[in-house]
Amino acid sequence: MLGALLDRLAGGRGAPAPAHKPTDRLPAELVAAIEGAAVFFRSGPDGDAVPVVRVPGLGMWKHEGLAETADRIGRAWPELTRRACLKAAELVAAQCGKRNWADMRRQPRRSWVWNWEL
Repeated sequence: MLGALLDRLAGGRGAPAPAHKPTDRLPAELVAAIEGAAVFFRSGPDGDAVPVVRVPGLGMWKHEGLAETADRIGRAWPELTRRACLKAAELVAAQCGKRNWADMRRQPRRSWVWNWEL
């Protein structure tokens, strides 16, 4: 009886591990890794700035499009559907946009009324 209970809890002795069902839901680890991504910009072959992304668990690459990033995510997380991979790629693109926006913000102008000394 105890052996049958343990066998049932363990999924059968020597039985293969259950295959993961494809899911549209992004794992919390992946979302946290994307939020902690490091983004910096390098000049591309045509002189435009190309974002270079470093995501823990995914590596570092030039982010040149959603499809390439979704493929990379799909290789690292095979249980995700294509739709979920594209959603994660959009999160990576959003991180690039946040970094670009932060770089474009200027320092606030100093008030000439209070800072008139040279």
